[in-house]
Amino acid sequence: MQALATDPPAVVRWSHRDFGRWLLEVERRFPVATWRIGDVPVWPVVRATLYGSLFNAVVPGFGIGSRSGQHVRRLIRAGTQWAHALGADRVHNEWPQGRADVVFLSYSVGTQPVVAGRCVDPLLTPYVELVKAEGKRARVWETSPFGDYNLPRTTPSALIEPIMLVPRIASQVLPPPPPSDEVLPAFDEFVQFARASGVSFRYAQRKSLRRDIASVRWLGAIFEFLLRRVQPVIGFVADNGLREQAFCLACSRLGVTSVEIQHGVQRELHPAFSYWSAIPSGGYATRPDRFWCWEQADADVINRWTAADGSNAAVAGGDPWLKMWQDRLWGPAAELDAEFSALKEATDAPQHALVALSSVGELFPEALLEVLKNPPSGWRFWIRLHPVNQKACRLEADQVLRQLGYSRSLTDYTTRLPLFLLLRHMDCQIVVNISTVIRQAAAMGVPSIACGDVDQARQFYNTEVSEGLLATANSGDELAALLPAMRRRKLELRRGPRPDSAATMHALLEQAFRRVRGTEQYSRRR
Repeated sequence: MQALATDPPAVVRWSHRDFGRWLLEVERRFPVATWRIGDVPVWPVVRATLYGSLFNAVVPGFGIGSRSGQHVRRLIRAGTQWAHALGADRVHNEWPQGRADVVFLSYSVGTQPVVAGRCVDPLLTPYVELVKAEGKRARVWETSPFGDYNLPRTTPSALIEPIMLVPRIASQVLPPPPPSDEVLPAFDEFVQFARASGVSFRYAQRKSLRRDIASVRWLGAIFEFLLRRVQPVIGFVADNGLREQAFCLACSRLGVTSVEIQHGVQRELHPAFSYWSAIPSGGYATRPDRFWCWEQADADVINRWTAADGSNAAVAGGDPWLKMWQDRLWGPAAELDAEFSALKEATDAPQHALVALSSVGELFPEALLEVLKNPPSGWRFWIRLHPVNQKACRLEADQVLRQLGYSRSLTDYTTRLPLFLLLRHMDCQIVVNISTVIRQAAAMGVPSIACGDVDQARQFYNTEVSEGLLATANSGDELAALLPAMRRRKLELRRGPRPDSAATMHALLEQAFRRVRGTEQYSRRR
């Protein structure tokens, strides 16, 4: 890793572990915990941007180099899509204001599963139900940065994307704020260090950083305005982008507990949750106060990288969406489950495997193509597109699958089914790269075979590898040979008890209410 700091700029392919070690070196060399513009800490924004640029981990948003005309077109398109969604599903519209105990900042990106004719957000609906079970009121603020509204909704929400979009565009097209309130010691030296490490760094020009921080500040002010009217004690997010950082900032200003719900991989190699060695006392205002993790191992990773005072503490709360399928079939999905059972029986195949495609990178690695062309005897494959980035992937997927004789309509049908419903019927799962479905399948006792970037898969999911829940294949022959072995492994598995999501929600709400008791906000709530 020392060579990274001195080698000339070049296009480098880093592993996640390399990047994490590099972040630790940056935090050792530079006073990143002190960097701020106004009251907004800078380092969490910089880290997220570095990760996105190196690993294509985020869907591109507004770039500093975008033209004003592009912003105007996007504003018009987003307004049109919002108006259509507002009218098409008016029965589930809510007003963003109005008293509530809990606020959820959700997002509609990609395709959500459909149950009983309504779209279900797995990162929202189960958690809202837990809040209601506690006798508390919940309010949902739903964004959709790319107009991917999933309608009709299962959970009513306020569609607030126009509120989000205007300050985001304004921060990019208006002159950047003056540098009078910047505290960025040794930032220029850091930029040089990043360049020398071969890192393509968006914030080499400080005006780019000022624009994005201005976006966080303005969005934070909007969220603060809304939160003052709702007066919640706790706010949930399910991502760590600019909008979530702005939401956490607003919560921090008002003393509202912010919680991030796990939405993907949270192991040691993910820099959003690990490799944080420079955290100020009390944490960063743009990071959540708590993290809701699916398993104790995930919580342990985050807690290993928290401040000495215990801020940014993680808790193992389980996955309530999984629980709705694992313990017993979720009631509203009974008809859908019977429908898929009949479809599966009609194939006359004794073994079934789900093929989960990726949203980025190579869609069909050679090993997967070889198996799809020549399926092993007795196996039936069910193809599922990744919920995100489908518009970009669908054309290639349609061309490949048409040549292989797979039905587009059946692929669309499988893609809209809840993942856990599919896994209930599968003997094995084939995964491209490092998708979270490896974790979700393991929770259902379904083993996975990863192809594509198998080295990264083994690193990210070393626990699943050690448990025999994940194998990797570099060729079609290897993949085909692993299928019966992994099916036998499924038959041997007995999954242990999972964290109690209801108890976790109860504890978080109790702690949040204790935090505000005696304060002016709590007195007004009474």
